[in-house]
Amino acid sequence: MKKIVTFSVILIAVLSTSCDDSDIKVIETSEIPTTPAIVGIEKHTTDNQLLTFGFSQAKNKQALLKNYTATISTGDSINIFIPYLSDFKLIPTFSISTNAKAMACGSEQFTDSTAIDFSKPVAFQIVAPDSNFIHTYIVNVYNSGLPVVYIETPNSKDITSKTEWMDNATMRIYLKDGVLDYDSDVDGVQIRGRGNSTWSATTEKRPYAIKLNKKSKILGMAKHKRWVLLANYYDATFFRNAFANYLGHNYTNLDWTPSGESVELVLNGAHKGNYYLCEQARMSNKRIPGEYLVEADRKEGSGQITGIKTGNYFNIKDVANDSIEDTDPQAVAYVKSILDRFETTLYGDDFLDTDKGYKKLADLESFVDWFLIKELSKDYDGNMYTSCYCHIMEDSIIRMGPIWDFDLAFGGNPFEQMMGGGFGGFGGFGFGGGTDYGWYNEPEGYHIADADWFVQMFKDPDFINLLSQKVDNMLNGLDNILQYIDYNTDYLSLSASANTIGYSTSGSSFGGFGGFGGFGGFGGWGNTATTTTTQKKSYTEEMQVIKTFVSERLKWMQSDLNTRK
Repeated sequence: MKKIVTFSVILIAVLSTSCDDSDIKVIETSEIPTTPAIVGIEKHTTDNQLLTFGFSQAKNKQALLKNYTATISTGDSINIFIPYLSDFKLIPTFSISTNAKAMACGSEQFTDSTAIDFSKPVAFQIVAPDSNFIHTYIVNVYNSGLPVVYIETPNSKDITSKTEWMDNATMRIYLKDGVLDYDSDVDGVQIRGRGNSTWSATTEKRPYAIKLNKKSKILGMAKHKRWVLLANYYDATFFRNAFANYLGHNYTNLDWTPSGESVELVLNGAHKGNYYLCEQARMSNKRIPGEYLVEADRKEGSGQITGIKTGNYFNIKDVANDSIEDTDPQAVAYVKSILDRFETTLYGDDFLDTDKGYKKLADLESFVDWFLIKELSKDYDGNMYTSCYCHIMEDSIIRMGPIWDFDLAFGGNPFEQMMGGGFGGFGGFGFGGGTDYGWYNEPEGYHIADADWFVQMFKDPDFINLLSQKVDNMLNGLDNILQYIDYNTDYLSLSASANTIGYSTSGSSFGGFGGFGGFGGFGGWGNTATTTTTQKKSYTEEMQVIKTFVSERLKWMQSDLNTRK
């Protein structure tokens, strides 16, 4: 039996003798030379084989969360996917034919203090003993292509509260190429839970609010202290929130639409999968203008303010004046007076009057813009149920926005898969068996137009005409919208394949990786947590759901609005 020689090296950040860029033999996959780096003949025999290859977590403690073992293909390509990887200087562990030599960086140099930069494909060459026969292998080590967020809490303590900030946490953010984008360093960050149904649905993939102790720019977004990590737990594409924000930025004139980036989250040494790191809705000169940010929130069952005509519940979520609390009685009384006046006028006989109507109290275009995105997406919560925001300006005018919370939207409501008596209770946010959730995934039919304020505004010709113009404009840009979805299908596919925690991923994951460069072969995505009768979809198919839904819904809305003019 052939004896196997095993090599391993140890990565020590300070003492490492890894090659610098001028020494490491780095070859682009598309530019592999026909002449090997070592003088000899490229000939594959049993005496110059690479038998095993991988990375040990024990020898790469700063970079890896577990061990990784590669499958060596017949084409001599070695692909290792580490979704959260940010430090590409790794120490491989491998075995080769007896008495053969392993070469990289142009020389045999695998010792107990060697690390290699795998930020680009690396050529490994195995030389047969007592000959100049060489076998060249190309090693590709790659991450998901997304930024990586590392968060550590004191003593790795679990985050269990949505109301109490945990102090003295740390956060580092790396770009996909391993460049450090943000480091809380000595300033530290505060973190707590957030959300409603997602928070209660799982302890493994929860959403979080983050408060920096010093305003900072993150991933190119404007300086601020307040950020959120959205888990996209119910969204099989992890894309719907980002997509809504794209539409808000490009097809509306809303005062502010959040910016964000898809990221990999590593929390206390555990990879939590794909998250959406974005700006939190806050009053500031960099974000939402005005004096008060107000949320319509019927879900809670009560609120600071009850709509005088709608009976809906409203809560002040933020105030521009730092010296005033959200719960200040005078602030609540003032906001109530503004909302009461607005609802009384909106539901009055003269609500369309030029001088006395509701448009004297509200900014029409902001309401149309907010409605456009919420209605187009057919957002389950968007009918003034929850996460529906408006802000009150200094002159007491109400402006709608920002848009927020789209994981149950754009044809992706997963609860249509439920069979029988309904879905849970999740802290008061229940899904009853009598609801036709499949309707939310159909492109026809209004949802937001039948809700509270908008049922009245939909009777206004000015509202209809402006909405119709904006739908037409969006249809004119449909090719760009679909291209944006296609781009993100490619961009997010690897991350999605590694995300195994979520309502739509429980018990399932994508199939294998189809080859470095092509990133093909994904399969096995599906709502296995809901019913075994549903055909699983690939990630591309899940994204196609959004494309089809948006295309058909825009056309339906255009056709219907034309009949209402």
